[in-house]
Amino acid sequence: MNDVGRLFNPTYLVVLNDRSEFYGDRFGYVVRSRAQALFSQLDFGVPHPHLVRFNLGQPGGVAWDLPNTLPYTRTSPYVAICLAGLMGAKRIGLIGVDFTDHHFFARTGWHPLAGQLEIIDQEYRKLADALEADNVRVVNLSRDSRLTAFRKADVGELGVSDPS
Repeated sequence: MNDVGRLFNPTYLVVLNDRSEFYGDRFGYVVRSRAQALFSQLDFGVPHPHLVRFNLGQPGGVAWDLPNTLPYTRTSPYVAICLAGLMGAKRIGLIGVDFTDHHFFARTGWHPLAGQLEIIDQEYRKLADALEADNVRVVNLSRDSRLTAFRKADVGELGVSDPS
């Protein structure tokens, strides 16, 4: 999501926010991304060799059966999870969707969506149930996350090695 490239080069990068919503140097990480593919519903002029555009579909939806369309909510990771499910993932590890104070890169203060956590958690719980019905397991890898829709686990449970 967004500027995770400041920590590592993701295989796929999902960016749903317009460049005007990024402050400081954050959008530069999107522009310089070395991800194999950049997914977005926007045309924000990033010269990425593999830009994959899609449409936003049903708000709070849990199906991705419409061509080139993904359901969405007020949080970008929701779309990324849907994309992973569409691409055939059977194990998804969620990290950094914490709704705690401050981002990983700066002391940014109170999370602007923290007051909507109950609704957000319900949206993610609905998605978790739909994915589990398709034998897709999502776990929350962030110990401090306030999101409770996904069971908390360590990265080893996903059957992959710890990238750190």
